[in-house]
Amino acid sequence: MRRSGIVIAALVVTLGAAATFWWRSARGPTATRDRAPAPGRSGAAGRTLDPDSYVRARAAFSNSTDLGELVQAYDEWVSRPDALDARRAIVRALVGREPLAVGLESLLAAVDADRTPRQRDPLWGDLVAAVAERWDASTLPYGRDLVHIEARPKPRDLVLESLAHARLERLAPEQRPLLASDFIDLYATLAPDQKPAFTAALGSLAGNDVVEILAGRGLTEGSTRLKVASEREQALEHVRRNPVQEAPPEE
Repeated sequence: MRRSGIVIAALVVTLGAAATFWWRSARGPTATRDRAPAPGRSGAAGRTLDPDSYVRARAAFSNSTDLGELVQAYDEWVSRPDALDARRAIVRALVGREPLAVGLESLLAAVDADRTPRQRDPLWGDLVAAVAERWDASTLPYGRDLVHIEARPKPRDLVLESLAHARLERLAPEQRPLLASDFIDLYATLAPDQKPAFTAALGSLAGNDVVEILAGRGLTEGSTRLKVASEREQALEHVRRNPVQEAPPEE
């Protein structure tokens, strides 16, 4: 079942990437609305447009041309401090699109186009929080599969970190150990600045004993491959034998 889910998710990402290419190559002026380029490096006409107005005009529509232009604007306004709020609005507009696969793929395309390292990206916290809000019991399987099939480094980091900030009360009880297992598998590959969020998430998902098991596992600290595998198995076994019980609702 998991493999078929990954195949389906891979097809969604592939189709989304193809749609993004189509947006960029096939869009053009329409008779109903100004299609001037986004303010930025697109020419004198584009630079005269107000970023907030540009986003509002396109966020109100749902066709592929509008989505493609928002993706393009997100990248083109990277160097414009005055467009930071407009770029935040683009994040909200894209991640809020339905179905989730279409809206999220549009956002990931925008994030991939922005070459700012995530550590220096002023919108990284907004991005992680916005995507994290989309994870619930119905969307989590898609998010888990997307981590494994997303090959672009910055978009993958966004999906992965957003899962670490997912609201656990929105997940089904049986999904928590699965997400904990994913985090245990990926823990050794995380950058040092990413580990605190995953440590906190694992503490909530699987208990502090799992965190203790993983505490000394870093490959950069001299651990052998055998030791990493052993600690991973210990952590997974602890999750299997000691599922974290949900706290009873307050009276």
